[in-house]
Parts: sequence; C-alpha cells; structure tokens
Amino acid sequence: MASKQHQLGYQQRNELITHVLSGYKNDEKLLIKKKEWEDIVMEQRVVQWLYDMMRDRLDVYGYFENPEEIETILKMLIKKAERMEMFEKANILNHWRLKLIKA
Repeated sequence: MASKQHQLGYQQRNELITHVLSGYKNDEKLLIKKKEWEDIVMEQRVVQWLYDMMRDRLDVYGYFENPEEIETILKMLIKKAERMEMFEKANILNHWRLKLIKA
C-alpha cells in the first residue's frame, strides 16, 4: 500500500504541473488524482490501525485470547462509520472482518 500511495502522490504532483501549465484548465483531472491519493491514505491508516489493534490482543504465545472481541469491535466500528457516513471506512473494515471470519 505504501508504494501505491507514493505512486499516486507522484501522479497527483504531475497532474498539478499539467494543470498549471494548461492555464488552470484541468481541475477535474487534478481533483480525481487527489481523491485517489486520499482514498489510499485513508485505507492505509485503517489497515495500520487494524494491525495495531490485533497485535495488542495477542498473548505471549501468539494466539488471540478472545477472538470474538475483535469481531465485535469491528462490527461496532462499521456501524459507527456508517452512521457518520464514512462508507469507504466501513467497507474496508467489513472486508477485513469477513477475512477474519474465514480464517
């Protein structure tokens, strides 16, 4: 994800240069690149938070003491994100919740 973030950052910078050189006529393309970059940054932050939360819940032997608690927390966060109309975050959280259920 970090490499994707860097790639999109460079694309956004290049689009900004093109926007300036065109006499500020490429607003839509610049906004699209900015949105793509913001989405990957948000996804990276959510995944990092999930990783940290799960790592904190491991016991000494590398097992989860209460794995049901993780699913409960994720369901609660998904509902909260939906109430706050953060549907992208809710989608990412639900994706990882489903992966955990399968595992």
